[in-house]
Amino acid sequence: MDIKDKARKYLMTFLLKILKDDYSQNELENLFILKYQDADLEDIRQEIMKIINPTGKSSIKDIQTIRSDQKSRIKEILVDLESISVSKL
Repeated sequence: MDIKDKARKYLMTFLLKILKDDYSQNELENLFILKYQDADLEDIRQEIMKIINPTGKSSIKDIQTIRSDQKSRIKEILVDLESISVSKL
């Protein structure tokens, strides 16, 4: 399995955790601070950040529970991400 596929699967796993409210504070912090080297995955990460943190708050502690409308948008991204083959990344 190549590194891009592993990164894509890791992101998908994290998005599933968000949908189930089963993510840790540390995982959310990692989403905030770590960037993907792959441009497509980084674009997806940034889109997720805009959904979770639409006001651009500087502290992750300021973010409340992720709302159902935010989860719906994240689910759409997850479906798209699942349909992307690794060769397209």
